Amino acid sequence: MPVCVPVFMTGFRMFSLSEMKAATNNFSEHNLIGRGGSATVYKGVISDVLVAIKRFCAARHLRRDVDHYVNVFALLGQHQNIVCFLGYCQETTYEKMLYKGRYVEAEITSMIVVEEYTPNGNLSDIIEGQCPQMDWSIIFQIIQGMAQGIAHLHWKNIIHMDLKPENILFDSNMNPKICDFEMCKIFDQEVTQEVTEELAGTLGYMAPEYIAQGVISAKNDVYSFGLLVLSTIRGMSRSGLLQHSIEWAWEVREAQSLKDLFDSASCGESQLQEVERRIHIGLLCTQDNPRERPTMPDVLRMLNSEERPAAPTPPSFIKR
Repeated sequence: MPVCVPVFMTGFRMFSLSEMKAATNNFSEHNLIGRGGSATVYKGVISDVLVAIKRFCAARHLRRDVDHYVNVFALLGQHQNIVCFLGYCQETTYEKMLYKGRYVEAEITSMIVVEEYTPNGNLSDIIEGQCPQMDWSIIFQIIQGMAQGIAHLHWKNIIHMDLKPENILFDSNMNPKICDFEMCKIFDQEVTQEVTEELAGTLGYMAPEYIAQGVISAKNDVYSFGLLVLSTIRGMSRSGLLQHSIEWAWEVREAQSLKDLFDSASCGESQLQEVERRIHIGLLCTQDNPRERPTMPDVLRMLNSEERPAAPTPPSFIKR
């Protein structure tokens, strides 16, 4: 069984529901940051500090889900590329609700986590071209930071399982922060993979072996990371927007047309070489066969080395 740290031993602050309501002006729409299938996120203020307050949908999440979330952060500790976890709220209240023409007392359990507030949006804004063109040094910093954060997860035997642009947030310095750990898996030290019949995550960023056979391993995250890298660079080029990121990257690689995609004023020869290296790494990470993908420590070594990585194998859907 995975290591489990009892919630009361984590040292994280447990907030009351009244504190959460006060911080968000009673969860007002004015404080709303975003809404997903599993939770609604609000901007809040606690002790004069801006925070992000994630309120889970009670109908879809049980108490153990927040326990799992807290346990993950207890194992992770703090890391510069993982969103900082500040505390949580688990509180059951009883409210009168109208049911079949009469009022009945209903039990409502609030499940909330409190995290650092990240003011600069997420990676989707860059990929979709919704923010001003960025300097390549910032893009390289983002790719490096994502790799460092995922490598830390894997070092702690945690697999994220839902790495996608919306789950890469940016702090005030555009430092990337991985968030949303509801779907992550915690493995025992000696376990490297497992198989499930219930898929969860975001289809466009799932590894092929997970979709086809339900295989879960660290290589799932490696595949997602590769897609994030390729999608980010494609977004910077403002080209191939109707193509799959892997297909776009292979076309660019084989046509050797990288120089034509970027303004020479903003992307010199040395930067083009760095872009090419990251496309190469992204293609290695998205190999069909998980055994042919690097580990995240391998990725970090490739990012920080001038040696040319091994040649990737074209995916099955690329016609040659």
